[in-house]
Amino acid sequence: MARHDTSPAPSEHERQQFDGPNALNENVDKDEERGAASDHEKQEDRGGDGSSGKEILVAWDENDKMNPQNWTTLYKCWITFQLGMLALAASLGSSIISPANATIGRYVGVSNEVTVLNVSLYM
Repeated sequence: MARHDTSPAPSEHERQQFDGPNALNENVDKDEERGAASDHEKQEDRGGDGSSGKEILVAWDENDKMNPQNWTTLYKCWITFQLGMLALAASLGSSIISPANATIGRYVGVSNEVTVLNVSLYM
């Protein structure tokens, strides 16, 4: 299992990057003290992009089967294959009907612009 604390003490550099598990509670207390802030103000507090601006360190136990670095090569290949098939299915699903657009347009009685919508709206 992944754990969010590391057994060795963090270095000074790591302490500067990560304030610890109570950092979120401190931010909540500050928000409560100054009153309810607007969403825009809260976003500015996080650095403008919605992130907290702080790194969260995640460590894995030794020989943890959930750690992707401990997966077998065969399992990594299987996961990569599955992701590739997912991408292929999405691409094929959107474009496989394209060669039949003219035929579909004639059959249904709509213009070429309308028949292109089947691909455009899918994506």
